[in-house]
Amino acid sequence: MHLGWWHDEEDPAEQQLQVLLKEVDARSTSFLMGDFNNDASLTGEGYDYVLKHGLNDTWKLAAKRSGEATVRGKIAGWNNNSGDLRIDYIFVQGNIAVSSHHVIFDGDNRPVVSDHFGVECIVTLN
Repeated sequence: MHLGWWHDEEDPAEQQLQVLLKEVDARSTSFLMGDFNNDASLTGEGYDYVLKHGLNDTWKLAAKRSGEATVRGKIAGWNNNSGDLRIDYIFVQGNIAVSSHHVIFDGDNRPVVSDHFGVECIVTLN
């Protein structure tokens, strides 16, 4: 999945998330993953919105994790960025255990293949 920006005037991320979250069935385990274009460090925007609507971040749930940032510096759409961002996620709804979560393709854990790094996790469905 690839979402837009929180403050986009034409197609804001909140509207995109409303449509997406209607498809998540509260009775089952669901995973939403991809480029959410919303930095985890920004309070009251897309990341918080997803958590507020009942999904969990596998990065936070993981017993073991490596890496955090999925973007470093300037990339397309983030032309003024000079720091590290976490904008790519694996969110889950349901009863699961996350044994590990890793940022991959970041140059430390496998070669860089894109301007976004990947994320992977190992889960156990309960």
